[in-house]
Amino acid sequence: MDEPVKLTRKQLYELVWSKPILQLAKEFNLSDVGLAKICKRYNIPRPERGYWAKLEHGKPVKKELLPDNKNNEEIILGASFEEKNKKNISYTQQIKEKRMQYPIYQNLQHCHPIAREIKSNGWIENYRYPKLFHPEGIERKRIMVSKALRNRALLFLNSLFIYLEDRGHEVKMYHQKHDYYGRNEISPNLIINGEEIEFIIREKMTQYEKPKEHDWDSKYSYKPSGKLIFEIDSYYAKRQTWSDGIMHKLEDYLYDIILNILMAARKLKENNRTAWHQEEQRIENEKRRLEEEKLKQIELKKIGNLEAQAENWRKSQEIRKYLKASELSTQEQCRGYDEGSEYDIWLKWAYQYADQLDPLIVFNED
Repeated sequence: MDEPVKLTRKQLYELVWSKPILQLAKEFNLSDVGLAKICKRYNIPRPERGYWAKLEHGKPVKKELLPDNKNNEEIILGASFEEKNKKNISYTQQIKEKRMQYPIYQNLQHCHPIAREIKSNGWIENYRYPKLFHPEGIERKRIMVSKALRNRALLFLNSLFIYLEDRGHEVKMYHQKHDYYGRNEISPNLIINGEEIEFIIREKMTQYEKPKEHDWDSKYSYKPSGKLIFEIDSYYAKRQTWSDGIMHKLEDYLYDIILNILMAARKLKENNRTAWHQEEQRIENEKRRLEEEKLKQIELKKIGNLEAQAENWRKSQEIRKYLKASELSTQEQCRGYDEGSEYDIWLKWAYQYADQLDPLIVFNED
């Protein structure tokens, strides 16, 4: 059905109870989930699970009555219904509605444990930016605001922590660090699906010129501007910084910040997974290379042994030929030699050495 159809609540109620919702939804070019949402919006009851199976087998079923409704607005069904609703609500309006679902908690009496810990710490004035304070024991760049904005910053962080934990994520104080003076510092970090996301909340400083009392003095000084800034300290965040503006306060962007934190964590996880696979592949390639190198060295050793054996065999053959020639020469010139003579002893030694060189004789003995 391409053309939109206008129905009353009662007409749609009768249709819903006349056939399965999956079949009915197809007739209006809707999904069963979409049609179910329409029924819910207009308070139209639907058959419970198993209703049609019981009806088919003749088992008793109960049909819920249509509740009274003073709103007699017509219901439009068809292919253009969902598109019509999407067009009626612009993207900007959708974002505004999402932002309204994340209001700032205005009470710190029953706040998140990490926010309570930050609040209860002593606050120390920053040596570089006077009138800015950070909680004692916490890494100073993380939270740095004036007294006027301290409560706002705590309320914002408290709301951020609560909403993230409501979505199943964690906020932890950890990562022991040492500052310039060797003191221990800790950091509140967001743990999203096992990935650590760092953040910064601070007050923007206004720069102005001041008269120099000494030559080494800076001609600029700074004072708190009253504008709050939140930063996601991650390379993977699509947007990293939000601040007070002319039209909106930082609190108006809480939904956007949460969304970007989740996206940054997802990209970080994907990157870590890719890096892990790359490292695993590198280790596997290194193992394969070492194994190939080992086999290559074994092969080279075998070749070296073979060539050495061939060389020794050649030497042993040449020595034997020489010794036979020597014996023949001795027979011709001296009519032989006596057993036990110096020549006889040398000759036996020389044949024994030739046998030691000959790898074939050695292998046969083994």
